[in-house]
Amino acid sequence: MAMLKHLDDGVGEVVGKLKQEGLFDNTILFILTDNGGSKAMSANNTPLRGFKSSLDEGGIRTPFIVSWPARFEGGKTVDTPVISFDILPTALDAIDRMPVKHEFDGKSLLPLMAGESKSHHDTLYWSKGQEDEWAVRQGDWKLHGERGQIELVNLADDPAETKNVAGKNTDVVKQLSLAFDKWIDQMADPITGGEKRPDVKSPVKPPTEREKERARIRASKKKQRDAEKKAKNAQAAERIGAGS
Repeated sequence: MAMLKHLDDGVGEVVGKLKQEGLFDNTILFILTDNGGSKAMSANNTPLRGFKSSLDEGGIRTPFIVSWPARFEGGKTVDTPVISFDILPTALDAIDRMPVKHEFDGKSLLPLMAGESKSHHDTLYWSKGQEDEWAVRQGDWKLHGERGQIELVNLADDPAETKNVAGKNTDVVKQLSLAFDKWIDQMADPITGGEKRPDVKSPVKPPTEREKERARIRASKKKQRDAEKKAKNAQAAERIGAGS
C-alpha cells in the first residue's frame, strides 16, 4: 500500500504541475504497470490467474490509462488488447513525427482512442527465453507454453484460464506454435546471455587468457591454504601428543 500511495502522490504532483503551467489539457500521459500483482506481496489478481513474473493473465494483463483532454474525452474504455510497446509510436503520432519507414514492434493507439479502428495487433508474443515459458495471443486465443507443457485457452470464454482446450483445437495450437517459432527466430539472443529458446544449450566457450590467469591464481591460493591448514593440523597433533 505504501508503494501505491507513493505512486499516487507522484502522479498527482506531475498532474498538478502541468495544470499549474497550463499544459495539462494538451499533454498526453500514459499510466500503467509493467506487471501484475506480486505473490510475494500477497497480491490478489482475481479473477485472473497468476502473478508477477508469470505469463498467465494475472502477470501480463495490467491497467493501462491514457489521458489527453484536448483530444479525447475521459471515461472511455477500449477492450482491444494493447501493449507497452505502443507508447513510443503513439507519442510520435501525437506530435505528427511518425517516420514513414519504421520497424516499431508497437503501433499508435490514436486510431483506437478516436474510435476509428477496433483492431490493433494481430498477434502478441511473450518469451522468457531459457526459463522455458512463452505465450502467443491471437484474437481471443492464447497459447501458453511452460516447462514443455502446452495450454490453449479462449480468453473471451475463460479469462481466468481454467480450461485447457488444446486437445479440441489442435489446428489452433499448430497455427500459434508456428507463429511463435517464426517470431522467435527473428529475435536477437538475450543481451544478458543464454539462448532465446529453452531447448537450445549455450555453446561452451573456451576460457579467455584473463579467465585462465584468474583460475591459476585461485588454484595457487587454494594450494597455499591447504598447506597452511595441513601444517596447523600437524602442529596441533604434536601438542596433543606432547601433552599426553
